[in-house]
Amino acid sequence: MRILHTAESYWPTVCGVQEALQRVSEGLAARGHQVIVATTYHPQRDFQVLNGVTVEQFDVQGKWTRGFRGEVRNYQCFVRSFDGDVMMNYAAQQWSADLVFPLLDELACAKVFVPCGYSALHNWKWWLYFRRLPFALRKYDQIVYLSDNYQDKRFGDRYGFRHYSVIGNGASDDEFLQPRTGFRDEYRISTSRMFLCVSNYGPGKNQEMVLGAYQQATVLDSTLVFIGTEFNDYAERLQSLVRGEGGAVRFLEHVARGQVVAAYHEADLFLFGSAVECFPLVIVEAMASRTPFISTDVGCVRDLPGGVVASSVEEMAHAIQGLADKGPEWQRLAEAGRQAWEQRYRWGKIVDQYEQLYSDLLKSRR
Repeated sequence: MRILHTAESYWPTVCGVQEALQRVSEGLAARGHQVIVATTYHPQRDFQVLNGVTVEQFDVQGKWTRGFRGEVRNYQCFVRSFDGDVMMNYAAQQWSADLVFPLLDELACAKVFVPCGYSALHNWKWWLYFRRLPFALRKYDQIVYLSDNYQDKRFGDRYGFRHYSVIGNGASDDEFLQPRTGFRDEYRISTSRMFLCVSNYGPGKNQEMVLGAYQQATVLDSTLVFIGTEFNDYAERLQSLVRGEGGAVRFLEHVARGQVVAAYHEADLFLFGSAVECFPLVIVEAMASRTPFISTDVGCVRDLPGGVVASSVEEMAHAIQGLADKGPEWQRLAEAGRQAWEQRYRWGKIVDQYEQLYSDLLKSRR
C-alpha cells in the first residue's frame, strides 16, 4: 500500500504524537508498505527518509482559532496530488488535519482520522470548530479512537457515527520485553526507593502536583526523578518548590532514550499529574516495565490496569505511601499492567490493527 500520514509533529520533535505516529509509520514501512509523513518543517531535520519512512515537511504555523500562515497552499496542493491508497490525519486541532478538511471531497484515497481526544472540546474559543467538525468527520471512511471511553468517542456517539475503530497506543518490545538497568548508576541514585515522572516540563503536565504529593508522602530513603525534554521557566519554578526534608528530588533533561527506558525498569512507582491527555504513552511504558503508576484521572487512564488514579495531591500522597513498600498490592498492579501490555499494547499489535484497517478499507472500496 501507498500510505500518507499527516501530523504536526515528527522526529526530531519529541512528544506523544510524534512517538505514536513514528512507531506506526515505521512499523508499516518495515512490512513493505510505502509510507510518507507530512509534517512541520524542523531546522534540525537533515533527512528525507528515516527508517524507511519518507518525510515531507512544510513551514506552516498557526491554529484554527487564530489562522494559519506559511506554506499553507503548498501543503494543500501536496495532499490534493497524493496518488495513493490511504491517507491518515493524526490529531485534531492541528494544521496538518484542519487544512485537509476542506479537501476531503476531492481525495480519491481511503481517508482515516485519528482525533487524539479533542483537548479543546470544552474551550469556548473552539466552539465553532467543534460545531463544524461533524461535517468533516462524515467524509472520512474511518475514525480511529485511542480509547472506547473518552470524550472524542462520546462526541462521535452524540452524532451517531458508526464508522469507527478503537486502536490504542503501545510500548515497544525492543525496549520493554527484557529488563534494562544502568540509570541509577549513571545518575548516582543510591536510595532504596526511586519514583519516576516522565513528561515535558509545563503547566499542562502538572509536575507540581507530583512534587507536592511526593513531599507530602514523606517516604524515607527515596528519590523522585523528573525527566523532561529541556528545562524552562516551569522547571525552574518546580526546583524552587523543593524542600530539604523527606527525600531527594532530581530534575533531568536531554536524557538518552536508553537511559529513560532503564529508569522505567528501575523505578518503584511511576507518578503522573497531567491535566489533559487522551492515551498517555508514558503510562503504557510504565505498564510494560512492571512499574505501577499513580496518575490523575485523565483520558483513558482509569481503564488501564496496572495503577491507580488520584484526583488530588492528598490522594496521590496516600497512594504513594500505600504502594512504596512494594507489598501484595504493588505486585498485583505490576503484573496486571505487564499482562495488559503483552496482550494488547505492544507496538507490533498496534501496527497489525492499522495494517488490517487500511487493507479492509481498500477491499471495501474495490
